[in-house]
Amino acid sequence: MLTIGLGAACASALAQGTLSFANFGGGANAPIFDTDGTTKLGNMFQADLYWAPGIVPDSSLLAPLRQPATFRGSGYFIGGVRTIPGQEGGATITAQVRVWNSAYGSSWEQARFIPGSPTGESLLFLVVLTSLPYTPASLTGLQSFSLRNDCLSCSQPWPVAVAVQSSGANGLLLSWPAYINAGRYKVQQNPDLNRANWVTLPDQPVLVALPPIGTPEYQIALPNPAGNMFYRLVWQ
Repeated sequence: MLTIGLGAACASALAQGTLSFANFGGGANAPIFDTDGTTKLGNMFQADLYWAPGIVPDSSLLAPLRQPATFRGSGYFIGGVRTIPGQEGGATITAQVRVWNSAYGSSWEQARFIPGSPTGESLLFLVVLTSLPYTPASLTGLQSFSLRNDCLSCSQPWPVAVAVQSSGANGLLLSWPAYINAGRYKVQQNPDLNRANWVTLPDQPVLVALPPIGTPEYQIALPNPAGNMFYRLVWQ
C-alpha cells in the first residue's frame, strides 16, 4: 500500500502545469519598454505573472504568482520555469504580465500608487500549460507594451487606511501610505460613531520617507484621547 501511495503522489507531482516565465524564447519575443515607448527596460525592473484558471476577461480577477523575475536588459526577463498551483498539464489559464521599477517597491501593488513610479501591464493572453516530460509552455501570446505614470494625473481618492500607533504618554501617531494625492486626506475623529459627531482635525499631516526604499507615509501626532475615539480619512 505504501508503494502504491508513493507512486500516485509522484504521478500527481509530474502532472502539475508549468510554463516558462520569459518574454523571449520558445516562440515568445515581446520586449517591454519604459514610459517613452522606446527605451527597453533594464535590471532595475521586475515582472510578475498574474493569472486565473480558464478564460477570464477581467484583469481584476487575476492573482499574482508572487515569483517575480528581474529584467536582464534590452527589455527582456528570463524567469525560468513556473509551476501554476492547482493546475495540471493541458489546462488553460488567462495570464497577464505586470511590471514595475524595483526602486519603488517589492511588488506591482506596492509600486503602482507611488508618485513617479512607472508601472505597466500586458494585454490578457491565454497559456495552455504543459507538464513533464514536455517542455514548459512559452508565453507566445504575450505582446510588447510600455510602462506609464498613471498616478501623476490622479485626481480621485485612492482607498487608504489610517493606522493608529500608540506612543504611550506622548500620545498617538496616525499614519497612512503616501499614495498620490494622499496629502489631500484630512483626519476626522468621532467619540461614538454618531454620523453628526465627526470633527476634522486642524493639524496638517507630515510626509515621512522611510529608508531605504520603504513606502513613504503621512503621519500626524495627536494627544491621547480622554476616552474612546474613532478616526477616519476624508478626501478634501
